[in-house]
Amino acid sequence: MIKLEGEDVQVFQYSSAAEMEAQAALISRDGTAVGTRKIHWIDTPHFFKQERVLVLYVGNDEKVQEALKAVLGPQFAGQ
Repeated sequence: MIKLEGEDVQVFQYSSAAEMEAQAALISRDGTAVGTRKIHWIDTPHFFKQERVLVLYVGNDEKVQEALKAVLGPQFAGQ
């Protein structure tokens, strides 16, 4: 967990890009399910990925989203 603009952001690092991609493939396009588990987030989920890193931000702060996009590219799942 890291803080970005005062918001919590979860960062998951994997041993390989292939392992990260396998985990990312389990996340539904809208971010409401991971594998067979339906998740009821407390706010809007935003998933980002790059190389061996998967990032989850749950919230709507535009500065946080823009910072994550600048570093990781566009979100691949979420709303």
